[in-house]
Amino acid sequence: MFKYYLAFTVGVIFTSVAQIFLKVGADKNKDKISIKLFINPWTVTGYSLFLSVIVLNTYGLTHLPITTGIMFNPMVYILVALFSYCILKERFTKKQVFASVIVIIGIIIFSLGNIGK
Repeated sequence: MFKYYLAFTVGVIFTSVAQIFLKVGADKNKDKISIKLFINPWTVTGYSLFLSVIVLNTYGLTHLPITTGIMFNPMVYILVALFSYCILKERFTKKQVFASVIVIIGIIIFSLGNIGK
């Protein structure tokens, strides 16, 4: 059972990292929309990570209910904000902090409703 939860957890981390790669890839392309935007190494790596997330989520869903997968998805918002702060040096706004707290409370409430299922 642990390996399926691990698959979802790694999927969340990969999704968050992929978002950062796509942001860096977009920032490095100063041209208007061109093929370079889609084939630079940062963007290709981001999309490759997204592909691996599909495989990980499918693997996790083979033995866990879909409600478990749904519970993991909101963590992406928290991790993207943290990675943006640490890696891209972006700042948090009060609204982002407030929204993150709401997401965490929602995950906790949802998790408590699924205990023992």
